[in-house]
Amino acid sequence: GCDASILDSTPGSQTVKENPINKPSLRGYKVIDEAKAEFEAQCPQTVSCAGILTFAACDSAYLLGGIKYAVQSGRRDGLVSLIDEPVQNLPAPFFDLQSLHQFFTRKGLSLKELCMLKFKFPNPFDNSSHFGPIKLDNRYYQNVVNRTGLFTSDQMLMASPETAIMVKIIASKGEI
Repeated sequence: GCDASILDSTPGSQTVKENPINKPSLRGYKVIDEAKAEFEAQCPQTVSCAGILTFAACDSAYLLGGIKYAVQSGRRDGLVSLIDEPVQNLPAPFFDLQSLHQFFTRKGLSLKELCMLKFKFPNPFDNSSHFGPIKLDNRYYQNVVNRTGLFTSDQMLMASPETAIMVKIIASKGEI
């Protein structure tokens, strides 16, 4: 959905929005549609649904967890959305550790990256910024260690000594 691939289906073409994985969990379309209509009325063909979703995620992170970060505008909406994309590109929530490892390996990712995807981003903050440093919590990993992860695939990270030690380190220190 971050590239606005949650487009509405058209006759003869179902989109990611209609995939059974997404249909019960993705909500709030009406809010995005209303925001898009307001932007279109003020600035036609200027703000994309992808941009609206990005800013909404940024605002939500701040309102719910105090996490402040800057986002750039200029995202474009996707033009193609295929119903099978989630199954091809996201691991199933019921995967065991072997299935997760195979899935990540096919994507060119390591066992460490299966536990924690870490990317280097340019620092969007300068001295005049009113934002503070980015700090993401490690509660997800603490939940996995405490056996309260949401999905079977989450708990599978504790199934092998190699991944369990990584999860325990992240849960205690916040990084590997």
